[in-house]
Amino acid sequence: MTRLDWLKARISENGMDYRLVQDTCYEDYCGEFKLDISLKGFKDYVKRAYDTLARQKNDVDEDYDIENTVKLEKRLQKKSDLTTYLRRNNRNNYRILNEVESICDELIKRLDDVKFDIPKINPIKEKKEKKTALLCLSDLHAGTLIDASCEELTYDYNILSRRLKKYISKAIETMKKNDVTNVIVCGLGDFVSSPRRVDELLGQVSSVTNSLLIIVTLIEQILVELCSNFEQVKYISVIGNESRVSASGVVSPMNHSHWEGMANWDYLQYTMLKHILGEKIKNLQFLDADHCVKSLIKIPINNGETYNVCIAHGCNIKTLKDGAEDIYIKSYLEEGEHVELTVIGHYHHLSVLSSGRLLVTGSPMRNNCYAFSVIGTKGHAFQNLILINNDGSYWNCPIKLDDISDFKEGYNIQKELNMFTYNESKVDKVNINITYN
Repeated sequence: MTRLDWLKARISENGMDYRLVQDTCYEDYCGEFKLDISLKGFKDYVKRAYDTLARQKNDVDEDYDIENTVKLEKRLQKKSDLTTYLRRNNRNNYRILNEVESICDELIKRLDDVKFDIPKINPIKEKKEKKTALLCLSDLHAGTLIDASCEELTYDYNILSRRLKKYISKAIETMKKNDVTNVIVCGLGDFVSSPRRVDELLGQVSSVTNSLLIIVTLIEQILVELCSNFEQVKYISVIGNESRVSASGVVSPMNHSHWEGMANWDYLQYTMLKHILGEKIKNLQFLDADHCVKSLIKIPINNGETYNVCIAHGCNIKTLKDGAEDIYIKSYLEEGEHVELTVIGHYHHLSVLSSGRLLVTGSPMRNNCYAFSVIGTKGHAFQNLILINNDGSYWNCPIKLDDISDFKEGYNIQKELNMFTYNESKVDKVNINITYN
């Protein structure tokens, strides 16, 4: 049997699906005829054999059915498209695995430089009517460098640390004045600024990993300080869109799989803190989110009822308007749960919508070049403190963080961590002076 006849026989056996022969018979062909040819050469030869066979069938069959031939070609094209999709998808998955492996290797090396000194804390038990506060940490964007001509516009690790110190100090003062006993720290995502392309990520894995470790040490100090001042502290965190580990494509925020959720710097910071602190502080509890991009917090109030708050990053809300929170409320209604309040970040500015049912918290990063020159917004550095009263009402207390002249020292950043450079893909050169009221 000649090589041409052999290929014709295979094509006929596979229902004239020459593409299937191209994909499955290469090794059999080379073995049968003891040949050493390229895959491309083999595919070209299969196509020529198919064309010859098709012409022969057309010459013999006077009732050649064009409609069926078109249908066959459509099926062949569909199979080819599916094969192409699967190969591309597998290739992207392999790239993601390479990214995560690089990050894990870097984390293992860097953790040796980090010292976590956890003091012994005696929980405070006061005979008060229990009140709860939500302390929001949102859009910290560690690793972003804004180089400006005045301190209020500048943003780096030091500014972030000082603004967080001011935020927590003012929050503790406010909570004690209002007899708060229980504090829930809510991570709303985008804690780390990450690259957008695979080549950026692999080239900057040290700086981005460094940003993660700085965030972990800062939040660890925040949790310890809160535990020293309040009877019960809980920490819960969801993921944002800016902090995804993988630079391979964008996924729908409301449809994150478990794997996609794990491949996120926000998920890693929560997991690391839970591992580091764990059960070492008696009055600290870690609450795992019921979904990686959103979670429902049930706060006990009077009469044995609960005040339900949904927290999320908010990136899947395309436009801030009344009713925007419905995308989250409806998802819980399907599960038989009611939601009184939705709290999100993402937008870097404060809003209260839908008669107070949607709260948007700010960011410690006051401004960037894009926001000022393109959008035209000046912005302020804010984080939100929300006090939940036992009658089912709440008080939103945004804490302004622009001026930190009275906080010369922030939370400690170990010098071993402060040696690394910033993520160069995130450097904004802001050479403007603006006076804010």
